[in-house]
Amino acid sequence: MPSSSATARPAQVRLSEGDRMTRLNLVAKYEPLTTAGVEHLLTAKQVAEILGVRQKRIYELGIPAVHVSERQLRWRPEVVQRWITEREAVA
Repeated sequence: MPSSSATARPAQVRLSEGDRMTRLNLVAKYEPLTTAGVEHLLTAKQVAEILGVRQKRIYELGIPAVHVSERQLRWRPEVVQRWITEREAVA
């Protein structure tokens, strides 16, 4: 279940240079998708594919998400890419 706590610390994900490029390429694959001017949002499964983690782990990482309903979250591709870039600067 997603945590809405603002005080939760995001988990660290360490990526090798090759992994980092692969992840950014996967983000880019989803980035330009729009339908009738509406931005395409990523599912937890797609974000998990990009990061190379289990789908359940996505909810624990603290990546900012859009609440599309009470129980469903979606992620903007540019937010996921920024999140990856911020973590690589820390590593």
